[in-house]
Amino acid sequence: MPPADVVEAWRALAVAEEDPFALPEWLEAWCGAHPDDAPHVVVCRRDDGSVAGVVPLVVRRAGRRRVALGPGERSLDFFAPACAPADAAAVAGAVLRSRAWDLWRLERCVAGGAWLEAVKAAAGPAGCAVRPWRAEDPLVATRLGDPAQGLDGKQRRELERLRRNLAAGHAVAVRASEGPDEARRDLAVLLELHAARWGRATFTPSARAFHADFAARAADRGWLRLHTLEVDGRPAALLYGWRLGARAFAYAQAYDPSYGRYGVGVSLMATAMERAAAEGCERFDLLRGDEPYKQRFRPTSVALESHLVAPRRSPAALEALARSGARRAWARLPARGRALVGLLRPR
Repeated sequence: MPPADVVEAWRALAVAEEDPFALPEWLEAWCGAHPDDAPHVVVCRRDDGSVAGVVPLVVRRAGRRRVALGPGERSLDFFAPACAPADAAAVAGAVLRSRAWDLWRLERCVAGGAWLEAVKAAAGPAGCAVRPWRAEDPLVATRLGDPAQGLDGKQRRELERLRRNLAAGHAVAVRASEGPDEARRDLAVLLELHAARWGRATFTPSARAFHADFAARAADRGWLRLHTLEVDGRPAALLYGWRLGARAFAYAQAYDPSYGRYGVGVSLMATAMERAAAEGCERFDLLRGDEPYKQRFRPTSVALESHLVAPRRSPAALEALARSGARRAWARLPARGRALVGLLRPR
């Protein structure tokens, strides 16, 4: 990791950009739970020596090849550096010149955003090629206070009815986790409820350790927003997220199915939005994926793109070209063609 003064500047830039995935704490927690991923932090300085931007990456060995990627893999909902958009070009050039990698998996960047466009523009002069890789689920978010977004009148009336029905026979309360120890405990409950419904494949042991560590760090810094809806003193629904500046995030949620008829999941999400608005947040990010429960809040969506970056004419560049072509060919296949290919694959 860089010196303490650089880490402090890095953290300030990530907070200013309202990007939890660019925080030094995110990288540290990820590498702590994934020791085979070596941190590679690219620091871009201005002429006066001040930090213009920081790009947190990890480098992983894939045979003889060094592959760079954002810390988090599928846990990373979007990727951008800790820098202002005006500095994106300089920061992109710094990463491309660093060459501590043979292949860079540039995943889940905002399509048409300053960062992705800066990488594409800097790639040629740096002797690199950028190849489209795969499609990604969009980012979705709701503008708090916008009458065109959030629950509509009919949905709000139905939610209030469900809340009254639940409160009629039970003691209901919503609390927020306070401090690192409570954050770890409440997140463990959320992950157990999630596993009970969806299985343990989503949150592997290393992913659980990573999120427990980051949640504790976020609680210590005041960024954590981990809400628990309790019914008669027992957790009925939990929502794990963060707040940076005027932006709140809902990262993961789970609920006890025995309270499903009361809509506790949607109710807790609505409560989290209300609390975020009261704190002065303007945007509530539901993050990657446009699942039906998110659509209830009438969010807007932003497209994400993933690319492969490699030095021109290198073996990694040829691999990137092959992968890009294979994915485009697969995307063009009709459903029947994909089914036939599946039958031909060795078992």
